[in-house]
Amino acid sequence: MEAFQTSVAAQEQCEASARVGLPLALLNPAAIFETPAHVLSDGGLAQKLKIAILCRWFYDAAELSVAEEEGMGGG
Repeated sequence: MEAFQTSVAAQEQCEASARVGLPLALLNPAAIFETPAHVLSDGGLAQKLKIAILCRWFYDAAELSVAEEEGMGGG
């Protein structure tokens, strides 16, 4: 049952990315995908796009970490 729910969730994420569009996913991956794993499981994205989205997600997380270290909470 859990595998089915995971599959359904992945399908919903794929459909969400198609509705909202790739530009938003490239600028703000967390607005489209619940987790980085959902990016990986999105069958509608080419590998290069997955890498670009995950790189952006990493960059955003790194920037947030620096801001928090400097006392500027965010996200």
